[in-house]
Amino acid sequence: VKTSGLFSKNDDQLTTFPRPIRAVCLDPNFTKTKMFVTGDTSLILNERGTFGRHKTTTLFELNGGLIHTLRWKDTLIAFANEKGVGVYDLRARRLVGFEETDGQKELPRGVYPSQISWNDPTTLAIACAKTIKIISISTETSNEHQSPAPKKHLNTG
Repeated sequence: VKTSGLFSKNDDQLTTFPRPIRAVCLDPNFTKTKMFVTGDTSLILNERGTFGRHKTTTLFELNGGLIHTLRWKDTLIAFANEKGVGVYDLRARRLVGFEETDGQKELPRGVYPSQISWNDPTTLAIACAKTIKIISISTETSNEHQSPAPKKHLNTG
């Protein structure tokens, strides 16, 4: 994976991986953070570590299916594979949820891969074959000690 700056070579990065990468998505604040995620059988965060060295962190291992689509909004990363769509909260470092896509049951696997799009920071649209789902991400509220990263949940309607 190669990223190049438009106006400066200071932003150029060349990253090699031990196996083929199916999906890449830049952090919406890439110019500041230099972070991006890649997907194959895992969701992997790539960032510049100490002294500008490349650092990878496996965020989530999938149980089957290759990630083919990634979308990043604020601290949430949505990913799609043959089985469904998941949302990962980078701030809390946890999977928010995974929604299986059932639009392909009568079709051969992979013919109509799931397409995903953030409508806003808490609403994700999923299109798969003849089905469209809108998922909202809600934040758990409690009166107890507030953690720095409140728990989020997927809500299907």
